[in-house]
Amino acid sequence: MNTDKVRTLLHQLPFRQLFIEELGWDRHDATLEVPLDGQTFTLRAIAQKRGVQIFECPAADGVHLPDYATRKKIDHHVAKSAFEHLIIYTDRTRGIQIWQWVSRESGKPAAYREYPIQRGQSGDIIIQKLQSITFPLDDEEGLTVTGVVFKLKDAFDKDRVTKKFYELFKKQHDAFLNFIQGIPDEGLERWYASVMINRLMFIYFIQKKGFLNGDLNYLKNKLQESKRRGKDRFYKDFLCPLFFEGFARKEEERSTEINSLLGKIPYLNGGLFLKHQIEELHGKQIDIPDKAFEKLFTFFDEYEWQADPDRYIYEAVCRGMILDDGSVLPESKLPELVQKGMYDPKARMFDKRYNLGEAQLFDEQGKKLTLPTETWRGYVERRKRCLELREKLKQGEVHDINDLITYNLNITQFAQDVLDNCEGPDLLNAFWKAINKGTVLDPT
Repeated sequence: MNTDKVRTLLHQLPFRQLFIEELGWDRHDATLEVPLDGQTFTLRAIAQKRGVQIFECPAADGVHLPDYATRKKIDHHVAKSAFEHLIIYTDRTRGIQIWQWVSRESGKPAAYREYPIQRGQSGDIIIQKLQSITFPLDDEEGLTVTGVVFKLKDAFDKDRVTKKFYELFKKQHDAFLNFIQGIPDEGLERWYASVMINRLMFIYFIQKKGFLNGDLNYLKNKLQESKRRGKDRFYKDFLCPLFFEGFARKEEERSTEINSLLGKIPYLNGGLFLKHQIEELHGKQIDIPDKAFEKLFTFFDEYEWQADPDRYIYEAVCRGMILDDGSVLPESKLPELVQKGMYDPKARMFDKRYNLGEAQLFDEQGKKLTLPTETWRGYVERRKRCLELREKLKQGEVHDINDLITYNLNITQFAQDVLDNCEGPDLLNAFWKAINKGTVLDPT
């Protein structure tokens, strides 16, 4: 893939040329009209590969991209005619784009993966993903829709990216460990490697938000400054002051010399940048050469450091609620929350208003296809049961949490569908109250 040409096409020329001429996708001419909330969004097909379709969705008024909730609704409409797809939301000038791909797995709620890019940015994050969905001629023979979907998932699914990150992270941890000097105990040395990498990962995140002297590459630039002052001085002469005199103190409490060295950085009132007990014991002897940080920063630069976009209560409920202390509310608590929400007099969770006929089942993927190893007769029986259950939902015959279990309904997907399609705040409030009244013990 010609990276420079792809970067130009990403911002200036039609996406069709990008996908067909550079990435090896096939031509596709189609439009989809999606009426929502008094607006009509016209999606233009860009390309396709084995039935997996790429769409561009221009802003309805040419300027304002649809918000997160509207983008989810648009995707829901598109999925009815193009189950596997990728949508690129753009404004008239291509000043901002949002690339949206949705992970759909049986037994799990739909997971929305979005990647924004603005004019002036390098676009490296998207370019890196496009490399994963490039199809040279050698790949054409034997390529199936499953193969294309797998490539999209490998490129855009954050869960896979996170898993890959931590697999590589282990190797980086061991490599960094070998550079640490001055700690006589192997266990403490390994522990200190984790302490340092955790600190640096956090700094990488906040620097990409512009919180460190307005420099998005603060650490790498400060490393270069340190190397100009002398060899292997970054740890002792910069990082330690950054941790213990910079982040650990308010700006007015720092010396002029430290403020000049560090630039404008925030005061972080937390334990991460207080002296660790290992530093209290061996701080004078500990040293780490510049090369260790060069290797680690090169690894970090391969990833995007940002938080997810807007998130809703149902995502917290369905995927596991992240609590203030970082612990997670497991999905095993979901039936209890659904039950509490259901009995709230205002919530009316099992009201037919919520179009529960569209709730997914464990064994129904929305496709008229047999499952692996399933006979045609088995498919017919499964579909018959599916339709019967949907009819029960439409008729309001499912009215208790036990009914969901009895009929083998996917409670996680049920909760997401209900909350996603609710018409007022009562149901959200019922869930929120149930969450706030709950307690979670995190054994770790």
